[in-house]
Amino acid sequence: MKLVPLVTTLAATAALAPAANAATTPQIVGTPSVSYKVVDGALSIGATLHLNRAFTDATDQHRYSVVAAPTLKHGQKLADELFGGTALGRLGNRSGAWYKAEAVQLKKRTSVKRGARWQVALARGNHIVGLVKTVTLRRAGY
Repeated sequence: MKLVPLVTTLAATAALAPAANAATTPQIVGTPSVSYKVVDGALSIGATLHLNRAFTDATDQHRYSVVAAPTLKHGQKLADELFGGTALGRLGNRSGAWYKAEAVQLKKRTSVKRGARWQVALARGNHIVGLVKTVTLRRAGY
């Protein structure tokens, strides 16, 4: 007779798990290191960032991407067509949750002004989530 309440409790816990995971979106800690270079006529933006927590697994990690643009807003809906970008990769040689990726851009660019101030954020699906950080773009070393 106690099996039914246990099954109900497990079902309710499983239903709440995605909501709990969404509430714990990783947050960028400090100022990300962002650099740029032009590759085959297109602007490529690399970002190294520290998060307040590591992703729970590879599936969770691949749900997120780094977005860079002159202006971003928390909750902003992203366009269907984005440019550039790679999956987040964990930097194991640093303590804490450090990740690196090529940032997704909202529009295709071929250049950027030296010392330009842009914003960087994490995106999940097609929305900006978490904190938006302002950074100064640095030219990447060759």
